[in-house]
Amino acid sequence: MEHKKGQSFSMEVFVSYAIFMLLFIVIVFLWSQTIRNIGGSQSLYEFEELATDVSEGLIRAPGIPSDWNETTVEVIGLSSNGSRVLDPLKVLAFVNMMNSSNYENNSDLAGTGKYDFYVRFTDINNTVIEIDGVSCATGKPYVNETKMITEVKTAALNGQLVRMHFTLWAGE
Repeated sequence: MEHKKGQSFSMEVFVSYAIFMLLFIVIVFLWSQTIRNIGGSQSLYEFEELATDVSEGLIRAPGIPSDWNETTVEVIGLSSNGSRVLDPLKVLAFVNMMNSSNYENNSDLAGTGKYDFYVRFTDINNTVIEIDGVSCATGKPYVNETKMITEVKTAALNGQLVRMHFTLWAGE
């Protein structure tokens, strides 16, 4: 009786190796994409959370100190009593502090970190309101933004319902 010895053909080894390498490369590529997507999602989540936190802090908190003005402010808050009732003097001070000529010096008081912001207060018809003839829109208008989110919050100001449109954005 003859015993046949097994042979491996070099072509079979080459094909097996090529299939293995192709699958390995696809798995590494998909893993890399998944990790990148998770990182991007986390960054976007943190960006959205910051916009929510800052806008809520502006509209609900009185600030530090609670009777702050442009020279004494440590933390900006626009509420008069810790609710959604805005103090018109604080709103005017905020608008003045964050206008184009003062923005760079004072924007860190808003708590937005490395991001820029733009805020406007409107009535229910979406018209920017004025207090004592001063238009209540301030901050750095967004240009060439790479990511942007706008939070709209409702409050009372001088007995009227107003909306605060808080836009957090990052540029190039």
